[in-house]
Amino acid sequence: MDHRPCLFDPLYPYTVRTISAAVIQIHKELEESAQVCRATEIGAFFKITVPLVAPALINAWIWVAMHACRAVSAALMLYSARTKFYQRASG
Repeated sequence: MDHRPCLFDPLYPYTVRTISAAVIQIHKELEESAQVCRATEIGAFFKITVPLVAPALINAWIWVAMHACRAVSAALMLYSARTKFYQRASG
């Protein structure tokens, strides 16, 4: 299997760590109390977990978008009319 590097590959560990830290801080008792109030597991997820994790998701998205814009802007500055693109031979 050929793994081609992606623009976001170096950013995955930071986003996973940010989001997992937010998920770890959510106590199981919050979901259990929602189930005591007759909420389904999906309902408890959307009414409790998602609002508590949303700031971390937004933070990770902004962080990745900023780094992606930085990488794209560097590529655009290096591009010129005489730039030649070579395709890597796969095989």
